[in-house]
Amino acid sequence: RASQLYDEAKAYYDSLLSGCDSDCLPAKTMDAKEIGSAEYIKSFSLDVDLVEKFCSENKLTPNAFFNAVFAFTLSEFTHKEQTVYTTIHNGRNDSRLANSVAMLVKTIPILASIDGENSPKDFAVDVQKQLVKNMNSDIFSFAEVANAYDIKSDIIFVYQGADFGMDALDSEYLTMNEMLPGDAKAPISFEMSITAGKYLVKFDYKTELYNSDFAESFVDSFETAAGHFLSAATLKEVSIVSDEAKKFIDEHNATETEIKNVSTHQLIEDVSVKFPDKTAVVANGEHVSYKEFNERANRIANSLIELGVKAD
Repeated sequence: RASQLYDEAKAYYDSLLSGCDSDCLPAKTMDAKEIGSAEYIKSFSLDVDLVEKFCSENKLTPNAFFNAVFAFTLSEFTHKEQTVYTTIHNGRNDSRLANSVAMLVKTIPILASIDGENSPKDFAVDVQKQLVKNMNSDIFSFAEVANAYDIKSDIIFVYQGADFGMDALDSEYLTMNEMLPGDAKAPISFEMSITAGKYLVKFDYKTELYNSDFAESFVDSFETAAGHFLSAATLKEVSIVSDEAKKFIDEHNATETEIKNVSTHQLIEDVSVKFPDKTAVVANGEHVSYKEFNERANRIANSLIELGVKAD
């Protein structure tokens, strides 16, 4: 590692990651379960051809485009203008390795800064430039990056492109062994591929941190943001709230109800009939039900009437 390339790679990561906030996991959900893992899978309605057309027109790779969308979505969930996560590349920087059969995959960090005035296209271009630079700087390993800048692989984004398929090697049949959700390596692992002409997402998550609602919400937000990236002029115009989510929010906030124009004592009497045993008052350690509260109020009122007190 005593080389100019190594020194340049370290200097580059110093300029990129020194002093950054590496804690970018979304907040833990309130009803997370016991330690374990789960998986949420969704096939997108997002048009593959439209995304590829956008990428072609703007000289982007789909990998860079979706990394940008992921960084933006993560920023929205963490409420931070700068996000840090990890992704992977195939490790074949040397053309001599292009056709080799080997596991050369390497982990690299991504630091994305969100500026609402920036366009989705320019943001994706910036992410693409960083992806290329980080790949070319992988002589400074991720283990060294993690140690030097406290970067963790807690959040992993992977764009696979066309679904990998290989049933034979050198005339020998192969068996595909899939990683089960229980083997998830990180709190959040987001894997995206193209299967049967559609985008397919596999979202693995730690159940001691997140629940299924979170997984569904994050993936839905990602798909919505990706669609907006294709047409929005600026990042501040990109929404992560889908039409279905908007409908749910509107229904949840539909709290209008008719308020009867009745006196307070009449309201208490009505409630004492509907919910006689529910607690109405807590004072000095005593819990009084609506029924008892109404009975006490009636006794006081009757005593005042006997004393000659009248209503105005």
